[in-house]
Amino acid sequence: MTFTVVPEVSTRLAGLMSGQFDIVTEINPDNFQQIEQAPTRPSSVARSRTFAALSMTAPIPC
Repeated sequence: MTFTVVPEVSTRLAGLMSGQFDIVTEINPDNFQQIEQAPTRPSSVARSRTFAALSMTAPIPC
């Protein structure tokens, strides 16, 4: 498991959408609709007043 610190929200979102990251935290509430409507939609979205996380299911190689 690799943890990468990414200070910019836009960079975290781009990494999530491109598949570079499987999980991201500290997403602005304004971005949830954009992410939920994306073709590579996350498998789960957790919303909280103090913590927000997204996770995407990575394809398993055959």
